[in-house]
Amino acid sequence: MIFLKINRGKGEIDYARISDFEAFSNNGKLNMMITNTGELTAEFNLYFECDQAISPISFQKFFINPMDSKIFTMDITTNNIEDKNHSCEIFLKDAIGDKLDTITINFTTNAINYTSIFNKLLIIFLIFYYFTKKKVHNQVKIAISLPESANL
Repeated sequence: MIFLKINRGKGEIDYARISDFEAFSNNGKLNMMITNTGELTAEFNLYFECDQAISPISFQKFFINPMDSKIFTMDITTNNIEDKNHSCEIFLKDAIGDKLDTITINFTTNAINYTSIFNKLLIIFLIFYYFTKKKVHNQVKIAISLPESANL
């Protein structure tokens, strides 16, 4: 007779945080720590449910030794370009899918800073112009229009 033993862990989400970030920047980071509070090495699974503007976060499967912790850092992205409040609910489950812990994180994406984007593009253009000017001696006229909200 063959027996299958599943180490059903006991665990908890110690902390989870997503710092506010600029919308559409792909600079969002989820930082969290999970602890195995049980007496055996066990399998754990993380599931994420975020609002529609947040790109889906892949489920995570991992093992943790007894009374040990694991730290996670994951990228968070959004498809909106405005100031917006968001929330993500994180579920910690054991090897057979029973929920052990849950936490809700609230965070904000800030509107895109057009001034900072414009400044980066201007620097790139000036570098390009500088190197091209050395090769070609023609004059180049530049017309740049900015949104009224760009304070330069």
